[in-house]
Amino acid sequence: MKKAFTFFVSALASAAWLNAQTPATDKPAEDHSYKPILFKLNEDGSKYFRFMFWNQTWLKFTQTNPGTLDYDGETVNNTASIGLRRTRVLFYGQVSSRFMLLMHLGINNQTYTNGGLTGATGNNRAKKPQLFFHDVLTEYTIVKNKLHIGAGLHYYNGPSRQSSNSTISFFAIDAPIFNWPEIETNDQFARQMGLYAKGQLGRFDYRVSFNQPFDIGGSYKALDSTKIYATEIAHRTWGSQGYFNWQFKDRESNFLPFFAGTHLGAKEVFNIGIGYYYHPQATAHFDTTAGQPVRDDIMHLAADVFWEKPVNKEKNTMFHLYATVYRTNFGPGYLRNVGIMNVSAGVPGNSSQLTFSGTGNAEPLIGTGTILYAETGFLLPKMGNRGQLMPYVTYTYNQFDRLNSSTDHFNVGVNYLLNGNNAKITAHYSMRSIVSNTTLEKTGMRGEAVVQFQIML
Repeated sequence: MKKAFTFFVSALASAAWLNAQTPATDKPAEDHSYKPILFKLNEDGSKYFRFMFWNQTWLKFTQTNPGTLDYDGETVNNTASIGLRRTRVLFYGQVSSRFMLLMHLGINNQTYTNGGLTGATGNNRAKKPQLFFHDVLTEYTIVKNKLHIGAGLHYYNGPSRQSSNSTISFFAIDAPIFNWPEIETNDQFARQMGLYAKGQLGRFDYRVSFNQPFDIGGSYKALDSTKIYATEIAHRTWGSQGYFNWQFKDRESNFLPFFAGTHLGAKEVFNIGIGYYYHPQATAHFDTTAGQPVRDDIMHLAADVFWEKPVNKEKNTMFHLYATVYRTNFGPGYLRNVGIMNVSAGVPGNSSQLTFSGTGNAEPLIGTGTILYAETGFLLPKMGNRGQLMPYVTYTYNQFDRLNSSTDHFNVGVNYLLNGNNAKITAHYSMRSIVSNTTLEKTGMRGEAVVQFQIML
């Protein structure tokens, strides 16, 4: 933990030192205006096509979970790595006032140990990642602003605002991940194929969808008494999800699926929302009383509040607060460990030392239970032509039914905004819970430091 924290402090100090080397009076203020990459298809621009490109590179130092081995089979207490968290291309456009096409593709989570060709081993295990579509949708306008319907591989999600969060405007370094409860099980990187409707009726903003989740294989009939906890199974049922919020202050656009993580002081936003995700018979567990497998429904509910308040418009300062509560239900005892860009993932550890949390930077993150999450921070005044700093803290409290104690996760960091979210550097430090394999209780915490470089065109 000490090494990870030292890495974080060193990165933050280096950024501050580099920033201080060029006085704000040395040159005229930089022009931070941004002209989108837009191609007009007619004279008045009502028919157009727009391109967006972005990349997030992470440099990480991780204090690994007890019992972790590296890919050489040796015990490791910490790891250092660099990787591509997200590398994406998005394009959308209209050739009719009523029709819109959106396509979004890219790669995620490539490190020196993983992220390469699907199913590859040996030399290509981490190389040549597969480029795939994240979103492919066509949308039709029935009543402008009030009712739009669409179909395809889409991101109109519930149960919370963060379930449809833009990945280029996070307030913190990243989303808390449990905001996508099905991530990489029956979805395709937080997307499912289906039909959706969206719109705004005055200050009421809504999105609902009816989807056919991806088949993940397996069969509930194969469960036996050793599988008493719910597990994902093959299924043919459709599901639905939705999110509804009331916008008390400035209204946010719902033209694209993505909710802004922060508006950086451009708007005064105060929204309260509720949402759900429902998929019948999507998991199963073994009922020891009945002596046979039983199917379970997945049902997630959430409520949240999003508040951004400009404080000084001349200095472009802003206060930010987001808070949410989840009640997630995958069936009895369902619990899943997740580790972002885990360079130790898949390595069998020393069973006598391993924790329930798994190897590397994994932790119990998604499961049946209650989750509370909050993030807050402040956009500090402009520093001449040197950009702005935006420090933040986030906290997650988990009460999973499977465990005998609560767990939590703490983050602290600062964004250095050179040109808003179009160009920023983030220094971030987190602490995650370690859970005992025998008592199923929290026994301690481990740290991780990350420096992110983000650019968006």
